[in-house]
Amino acid sequence: MRAIRHRSRRNRAADSPDPHTVHKRQGGLIQRLSALQLHVLGGAFPQRHSRGMSAHLALPERWEQRGVRRYPGRGGEGRRENLPPERMVRRITPKEFGGTRGGCDIRDPNRHTDRFGLAFREWMRGLAADLGLRPISWENPTLVRLSWGVLWDWPIIRDGPELAATFGGLLRVREDILELADRVVQSVKELATESHSGGDESGSNGLFLGVHLRTEEDALSQWPTYENQSKGYLHEAEKQSFRSGVAYLASGGGKETRRFGEDARVYLGLTVKSKYDLLHGQELEKLKSFSWDQQALVDFVVLLESDYFVGVSPSSFSINVALKRHLQKENLYTRPWKVGASDERSWLVGRYSSYWDDWIFMFDGMWP
Repeated sequence: MRAIRHRSRRNRAADSPDPHTVHKRQGGLIQRLSALQLHVLGGAFPQRHSRGMSAHLALPERWEQRGVRRYPGRGGEGRRENLPPERMVRRITPKEFGGTRGGCDIRDPNRHTDRFGLAFREWMRGLAADLGLRPISWENPTLVRLSWGVLWDWPIIRDGPELAATFGGLLRVREDILELADRVVQSVKELATESHSGGDESGSNGLFLGVHLRTEEDALSQWPTYENQSKGYLHEAEKQSFRSGVAYLASGGGKETRRFGEDARVYLGLTVKSKYDLLHGQELEKLKSFSWDQQALVDFVVLLESDYFVGVSPSSFSINVALKRHLQKENLYTRPWKVGASDERSWLVGRYSSYWDDWIFMFDGMWP
């Protein structure tokens, strides 16, 4: 479980072999998407790495940041036709490329993943011909933006375990975010150790539980409620011997955070802390200066370091934490997680009866 600790800080996000070499395998998704735009979140990930990654993958960095007209072959077109950036980007839905879907549910991923490259290149050639453009090439690129949901439109295992296990590691967390996360981990471990040394044999042996509570206003009504989540988490915490121990809570709702802390204290004698409780002075001010998604990355890193994790399906945040933790021990040799069960590292409360209505498809289409 501690494998992620043993890696250098700069490679923390990749829990397996260097993704810069993995992408070279023939027929992989990276090769098939080599002409596509990679949307790098510059505010959360280091720009130096993003630029280097773009060079390795032949993919441009975030076009909103650089300006579309700075791309080779795009600036002249934009000036001549006075096109705004959004008019210079072609939107596509990847699962519409490939073989015939044969009457499948419209929500179903296109399982003809091996045909995507052929279909996409044919589409590019046709686009250039229809618009009277020069053939699309590295010197004369076309900008493409993927429609929402592409993250879950492809069964990632079809690209093989090397890519499936490493592609998500291309985006590395910024150094200042990692530093704060490390400080939080240090503080919560110190607290857990103090709790255990208090003499209560039922404590957590200096280990800490990671919890993701997803009850913000934008949570869908059919998702597990606060009651579902809290009862499931506390039951699992007791099962994993965290009674009278320490838990780290990631949540975007202050009211529900306090409520869970009180419920955990009464039911299990569990001490619950958030990042705001564990940082002080300049470190706390630094945290508060981050945007909400940058603060969420602090939570993400801390939860990866927890000794056991409980979250909620279908939260993409919880699922991604659980899937990345699942790789921490055996890396590329890790067998796929049995969805809905504990893998001895994580457990997610949720319903697992319907592939679509219960969002189970996310487990098949998310890069950890």
